[in-house]
Amino acid sequence: MQLTEFDILLAYAREVAAWLDAAVAAGTGTGKFLFNQLMKSESATPLAVLDNFAQRSELPIIRSFGVALSGTLDRAAMKFVQTYVDGQWQQRVYNTYEPSLTTMFPFDENGNSEITLTEFTEIFGPKGAIQNFKTQFLSAFETQPGMFQMRTTFLPQNSIGLSLEAENMLLHAREITDSSFVDGKPYSSFRLRVSYMEPA
Repeated sequence: MQLTEFDILLAYAREVAAWLDAAVAAGTGTGKFLFNQLMKSESATPLAVLDNFAQRSELPIIRSFGVALSGTLDRAAMKFVQTYVDGQWQQRVYNTYEPSLTTMFPFDENGNSEITLTEFTEIFGPKGAIQNFKTQFLSAFETQPGMFQMRTTFLPQNSIGLSLEAENMLLHAREITDSSFVDGKPYSSFRLRVSYMEPA
């Protein structure tokens, strides 16, 4: 029995449904499941397979329905991914270190206390919280240190990237790291100028 394009479309749609069911049922959460799938760029997801089939179909109804379906599901999946990554930032960096960065000197020039060297290293060190977050969650967006790019979603024609606010924040954090650490250790450079005292 020869399958029609409608049969093939339905078969691919069932595979997408099974893939999404696995995401919803994942013990680690839907967002993390989809994030891990997105990072595995070497293999096409069922969603990409469905979209590719629809894009190549010569039947307008197949092409229109398949492309619309895959596009809608791609946008929904990326919202889960974004929510997951945002949540990890809140949990691993913001909620833990935001009080130090908003109330302590030198980040608040009127702060009643100074941030300790240990806290500063935990946040901005080469192996600190911000760098660890970038390595684990943003490596696909950073082409080289300090240079960010868009990357494809589950569909090759769609893309996603960091907001300008996020890029600026990460670039500023990198500037602090580069100027404050050498060979992974805290470093401060200053010059002492010696001059003669004027007679009274």
